[in-house]
Amino acid sequence: MKNSIFDKNIAALITNGREDIVDMLNNEKVIELSDSNIMIANSEVIQDRTILYVQKDDSTIQLDSLYDSEMLMDCWMNQCSDIVFNSKLLMFGFGNGMYVRKFLREIPETGAIIIYEPSIIIFKYVLNTFDVSDLLENKKLVLFLGDEVINKNVLYKYFTYHDIKGLIFLDYLNYRYLFPNEYKKFYTESQILVNSINATNTVWERFGEAYYYNTLSNFPYLVMSKSLYHLYILLPQDIPAILVSSGPSLDKNISDLKKAKGKAFIISVDSALKALLKEDIIPDMFITVDGRKMTAHFEDERVSKIPMVCSLTSNSEVLNLHHSHKFFVNDLNTHIDYIIASLGSELPILEGSGSVANSAYSLLEILGFKTIIMVGQDLAYTDNKTHAASTVRGAWNLDISEEAYIEVDGYCGGRVRSSNEFLLYLDWFEKEIAENPNVRMINATEGGATIHGAEQMSLREALERECRNDIDLTLVFENVTRFFSEEQAQLFCDKIMEAINETKEIISISKRAVDDYYKMIQMIHANKYHSKEFVKLYEKTKQYGKRIESISSLYYIDCRIQNKIKELTENIYITKQNEKEELLEAINKGKEYLEVIRDAAIEILPDLTNRIHLGLDKFNESKQS
Repeated sequence: MKNSIFDKNIAALITNGREDIVDMLNNEKVIELSDSNIMIANSEVIQDRTILYVQKDDSTIQLDSLYDSEMLMDCWMNQCSDIVFNSKLLMFGFGNGMYVRKFLREIPETGAIIIYEPSIIIFKYVLNTFDVSDLLENKKLVLFLGDEVINKNVLYKYFTYHDIKGLIFLDYLNYRYLFPNEYKKFYTESQILVNSINATNTVWERFGEAYYYNTLSNFPYLVMSKSLYHLYILLPQDIPAILVSSGPSLDKNISDLKKAKGKAFIISVDSALKALLKEDIIPDMFITVDGRKMTAHFEDERVSKIPMVCSLTSNSEVLNLHHSHKFFVNDLNTHIDYIIASLGSELPILEGSGSVANSAYSLLEILGFKTIIMVGQDLAYTDNKTHAASTVRGAWNLDISEEAYIEVDGYCGGRVRSSNEFLLYLDWFEKEIAENPNVRMINATEGGATIHGAEQMSLREALERECRNDIDLTLVFENVTRFFSEEQAQLFCDKIMEAINETKEIISISKRAVDDYYKMIQMIHANKYHSKEFVKLYEKTKQYGKRIESISSLYYIDCRIQNKIKELTENIYITKQNEKEELLEAINKGKEYLEVIRDAAIEILPDLTNRIHLGLDKFNESKQS
C-alpha cells in the first residue's frame, strides 16, 4: 500500500521545482553513504502527538518536546520579539517542520527561511511520517539537504545587506549535538556570509562613486577585450605559474625570477610591478582590480605593453594608459552581467577575501595551472616592513614596530608579527589548498607566515624542479580571440545605450510611487489604513518597487547612494508600539527610499548619458584604427 503522506510531500517538492531532492531521496547509494555513523529515525505517539526522535550510537535523542510544542515554539519566537520579519532566517535542521511552519505563519510576504538539513535519513523519515507538504511547496522556503555544498557563495544569492540587519540564525532542537561538524561548518559559512556582505557594503560606501565612473569609462575596453576562456584553451598544461606579490621577502629572491622567464607563466600583482621592472623582469601578465589603485604603480612605460587582467571597476586611468591585451573578470555589476548573459556569455568570477593576491591565485586556478609557485607572499610584517623596498609603499619605509599586531606561524619557524587583515588572506589560501588538492601550491616566499598545506622550498629550488619546458607566451597572447564577436560587440553597445531610457523610467516610476506614498501617509493619519483604497495603493507601490529593482541599470544609481541607503535602513527592522505607528514608519521608509532613488536618478542622468556616448565614440574610433 502506498504511503499517501510521503507521496503528498514528494508532490510538493516537485511543485516547488525540487526534483533534485526527489532524485536524492530515490538514490539508495546516496542514502547508504549518508549519516554513516548515525542513526535510525523513529517516532512515537504520546498524548495524541507524534514525537520524533533518533538513535545515535547507544543514545536516544528527542527532536520534539514531550509537552506543548506550541508553547515551546512561542518561546522560540520570543527570541526575536523586536524583529519585524521581513528579514530572513538561516536555520540548521528541518526536523519535523514545526519551527518552519511557525516561522512561515508569522512572517509577511517579504520574509524567507533558508534551511540546511544535514541528514537524508531523518528527512526521508519525516516525509513518511509528517505531512509537511504545505512547507515544501512554499516559495519562501529554500532547502539544502545532505551533502549539498553549503558555503558563502551558495548562500550569497539569497541575501542583501538589508537582510543582514535583521538576520536570525537558529538551530532545530538538539541538531547541533547530533551533527557537531556540520553545525560548525554551517555556522562558520553563515558568519563568513555576514562578514562578506558587510565588507562589500563598506567597500561600496567608500568606493561606490569611483565604481560608477570607472565602469562607464572602461566598458569600451571590455568590448574590445580578449577571452580568458580562450587563453585557458591555448595555455600549455606542463608549465608552472608563478604568482609574484609585493611582500618584504621579495627583496631576497626577486633576481632569481629571471631564470623563470620563458619557462613559467609569471603573473604579478599590481603593487609588485615596480620591483620586477627595476630588475628588468617583465611578467607575462599583471592583475589590478582596485578602483583607486595609485597610478604610481604603473608609471614605467613597459607596463603598458604587459597583458592585463582587470575589471570594469578597476582604476580607469590605469586602463587608459595601457595599450596591450586586456582580459576582464566579473565584478558583479548586475547591469553588465545582464547584458553579457543576454548575448550568451559570461565573465569569470574570481574568488578571494579582498586581497589582489587571492584574486590572482583564483585566476591561475581558472586558467588550469596545477602548480603555482608563490613569491613575495609574506602575509606578515617581515623585519617590521609592509612591502618590498622597490615597491611604491616599500619606498615609504613605514615603521610598524609600534603598531598592534597578532602572531602567526612563521615560514622559518617560530612566530611572526602579522595583522587581522593578513590573517584573512592567509585563511583564504589555506582553505583554497584544502578544497582543491589537485592544485599544488609551492610557497617560495622564503619569509613571512607559513601557509599551511603548501609545500615550502626556496625559489631557486622550485625553479630548478618545475621550470623545465620552454614556452613562447607572446605568441599565445597574440592568438587569443576576442571576448565578443563583432556582432556581439555591436549588440553590447546597443544594449548599454538602453541604460539611458531605463534611468528615465526609474525617474518616472519613483515619482509616481512617492506621490502614492504621500497619499498613504495621509490615509494613516486619517485612520483609513484598513480601507480598500489603502490596500490598492500599497499593492501599487509594491509593484513600482519591484519594477525599479528589476531594472539592471539601477546598479549605477546604487553606486551613488550607498551612504544614504545605509542611514535609511539602520533601524528598518525595529517594531513600534502599535500597528499605526509601525505602519507609518514602514510607509515613511518606503517613501524616503524612493525619494533617494528618484533624486539620484535625476542627478545622474545627464552624466550617464554623456559618459555612455563618449564610451561608444571611443569604441567606434578603435574599430576604425
